[in-house]
Amino acid sequence: MGKAAEHEHYERAFEAWLRERRVPYVPVQQLRRSADEEGPIKSFDFLVHAHERHYIVDVKGKQFPQVSRGREAYWENWIHFSDLEGLFAWERHFGDDYAALLVYCYWLQLPADGGETVKKTISAGGRDYLIVAIGARTFAENCRRRSRRWQAVSIPEKEFTALVRPIEHFIC
Repeated sequence: MGKAAEHEHYERAFEAWLRERRVPYVPVQQLRRSADEEGPIKSFDFLVHAHERHYIVDVKGKQFPQVSRGREAYWENWIHFSDLEGLFAWERHFGDDYAALLVYCYWLQLPADGGETVKKTISAGGRDYLIVAIGARTFAENCRRRSRRWQAVSIPEKEFTALVRPIEHFIC
């Protein structure tokens, strides 16, 4: 199984959430990067039309908690800087009616424990997920470099949990 296929279940969970609530959306096929006058633009995952707002959605799949080297990490939120660049390029192309949104689908490795942002989950494909979101601009304003080599950025856990919102905050 390829790396992209390993992460498809996160997008499928978000799509199941959208379908369950009958939210209009368009999934984006990510076979190739699109290009504009500045060159290739990183693709996003969904266009979502929620009431008066339209979202350019990039789904980020993470485990909750993420276990690495015997250590549990909650609220992992790192992304590649190019994810933000791509989302902002798409915002420019689509115009003011569209906002870029990072949607985090956390595959729960533990039962939801009742924390305020852990209450909203969906079951899809035999897995339980927590779905939360943060505006890409808010993320960009608060992120720090995590890895120069991988061009990764993230928000420290305490700040992230204060900024992230249940998906229903944006799309209902």
